[in-house]
Amino acid sequence: MFKVFIKVMLFSLAVTGAYTWYSNSIPQVISKPPEDIGDLIKPETTSDDLVKFGKKIFFAKGQCTLCHTMGTKGDRAPDLANAGGLAAKRKAGMSAVDYLAESLYDPNAHVVDGYTPTMPAVYKNPIALSDGEILAVVAFLQSLGGKVTVDGKTKFAVAETSRAKVEKPVEGPEGLMVKYQCNTCHDMKGTARLVGPPLSDIGGKKDKTYIKEAIVEPAKVIAEGYPPVMPGDYGQKVPAKEIERMVDYLAGLKGGK
Repeated sequence: MFKVFIKVMLFSLAVTGAYTWYSNSIPQVISKPPEDIGDLIKPETTSDDLVKFGKKIFFAKGQCTLCHTMGTKGDRAPDLANAGGLAAKRKAGMSAVDYLAESLYDPNAHVVDGYTPTMPAVYKNPIALSDGEILAVVAFLQSLGGKVTVDGKTKFAVAETSRAKVEKPVEGPEGLMVKYQCNTCHDMKGTARLVGPPLSDIGGKKDKTYIKEAIVEPAKVIAEGYPPVMPGDYGQKVPAKEIERMVDYLAGLKGGK
């Protein structure tokens, strides 16, 4: 009996050793956390580096390409292929850099003809770019057909004035929809097609389970005819109690009133 036990133990050790050797022989992939570009932007950052940082932000964290195109006419937002060249011509007496900066901090101040005012202020949630990151995006946009005039020392006066605006707070669950800027992509009161589907009658079409999943795991429930552009991190950013309040509110939207 003892000999059988020894054989079993030796066999087990041999199998374990083989698996250990095999797993260690596989090249290991090191997963690094995403680079926080905002921390890299310093007063000494050059214009060229700002453009590089801004390009990364534009196509990733900034989520700009969810609505804007580069080289073709956009359906939801203007084409930005020549943004730097056109910015100086948009508003008389306003420089290209001031126009671009204000378009990011207070986008409703400059709505291009033919488009609806649906762009959120990018320093607010859910995009939440820092002032340095916005500076980098401005540099990148200036580089598209224009001359880059900003560097790491540049400050935008509009950054303070836009934050200083007194906005009447919206109470109740409707306030949460404004807080998380749901109304910039969804028509909450009608049937207009924006970036996302209208939600004025979502409660008459879908139950609470579907609505909650659409908020916390939007990739699983993409509305037919719409692109999969909703950020997937609301489940981490929005407190659970607020999500439940939003779900209850949306479930009660059944059109009409």
